[in-house]
Amino acid sequence: MAETKIKTARWVKIVLAISLTLNLIVIGLAGGAAIKGRELRDARPDPNSMSIVTRALPMRYQANVRREIRDRFDEVRASRET
Repeated sequence: MAETKIKTARWVKIVLAISLTLNLIVIGLAGGAAIKGRELRDARPDPNSMSIVTRALPMRYQANVRREIRDRFDEVRASRET
């Protein structure tokens, strides 16, 4: 018996390659989001932290406020405790 070779159409190969690529992208995005999401959840600032105050300000004032808080740390801590 003679073996017959069935040729796969070129468009089928292209569609399979695109499908595989998209599946790998989706798996990579899901895995990355799961890993990065865990890191972001763990890195949330403490609600009592002064970093929340500085983040609420425009960018041009943030460095000045952080420096001022750092310089007057004891005063700020005492006022926060009261």
